[in-house]
Amino acid sequence: ILYQAENVHTSITCCCSPQAKQKNATLRPTPTDHHFIVALLGHIDMRLTTARRTKCLLFSERCILVSALAGIAFSLIAYSVLHSLAVQNVGIFDPSSSRMPVSPLTILNSAATAMATIVSRHDTAATQVRTASTTGLEFVHLTKTAGSAIEEAAARSGVKWGVCHWKRVKKFGPVCLYKDWEITRPAYNRSAIPFQFKGSLGEPWHTPPHWFRENPYVGSTTFCVVRDPYERMVSEYYSKFGGYNGADRNNVTVMNVWMKKRLSPQAKKQVHRLPQHLYVYNLEGSRVIDHVLRFEHLDSDFTSLMERYGLGVALPQRMNVRNATTSMLTTANLTDDTIQMINEHYGADFLLFNYSKVKDSSEMLMVRHFKT
Repeated sequence: ILYQAENVHTSITCCCSPQAKQKNATLRPTPTDHHFIVALLGHIDMRLTTARRTKCLLFSERCILVSALAGIAFSLIAYSVLHSLAVQNVGIFDPSSSRMPVSPLTILNSAATAMATIVSRHDTAATQVRTASTTGLEFVHLTKTAGSAIEEAAARSGVKWGVCHWKRVKKFGPVCLYKDWEITRPAYNRSAIPFQFKGSLGEPWHTPPHWFRENPYVGSTTFCVVRDPYERMVSEYYSKFGGYNGADRNNVTVMNVWMKKRLSPQAKKQVHRLPQHLYVYNLEGSRVIDHVLRFEHLDSDFTSLMERYGLGVALPQRMNVRNATTSMLTTANLTDDTIQMINEHYGADFLLFNYSKVKDSSEMLMVRHFKT
């Protein structure tokens, strides 16, 4: 058994076999009570940190208290084992020393002090999580508009947005380790939803807020990101969530057939391809999202919004960048038929968010040329 404490140049080694005992007879450590406690509790702290990340999802006082008590109990068990080994002279303490191993009271006092420090750190994380959503600003996640990058950047800055309200996402850090929003049944206000979208709507964090029967965004200022419909549709095609992942994904015909099938009137309507105006405007035409940022200049738009609300959330340098070797097709590969279907399906998006609409593939190539 080896306990190694960080920043402490002492380790406690237990070698219980006769061969090991003989081999290490001249290398027996003589740790002080302090070194023993620090080394032991260093191990316990590591275990508790792991427990906090994986088990203490709500950062509740009960969870942390149980972890602390478990650490103290572990200390006492370790004391009993080490005391027994010391009495048997197996190399834990210098046999020439008359000093007894550390006492149970020393163990308890040191464990209690160390646990208080550990719990304090856990409480700090808990406070960060509990206050994460007190900013007054909430993010509405339209698909394929850098939403996941925004949610992760926010979570790592102590702000809980989007998916983190609805789902546990471990890779986003402690802020996203528990959900605080639940869907109440019936979930949707059907009178607020266009008739063609009244089927299963999918993930709640991708659902227009005003479609919920009980809107969880009420009372908050909201923002979202919109994107050129042509570019967004290509991104949907390459998406690992509902996109096409076949070996022939870079085939022009395959991409256009895939798009036309999903944009047809008979296709099942899903939030992953909802027109963007349905998030920003309700059926009466009233705007229901406070701030609309544009994907095309998101860095400046997002930075300005964060400064306005005094939030320290910063987007990563590389964000939602497709791999050019595996995702080779662009809007230049859209056929005339596909362009017409996108124009019809996302007509209001072009109009309301001032995106340029093209008539055919020739005009698309011309527009791309001028952009570059």
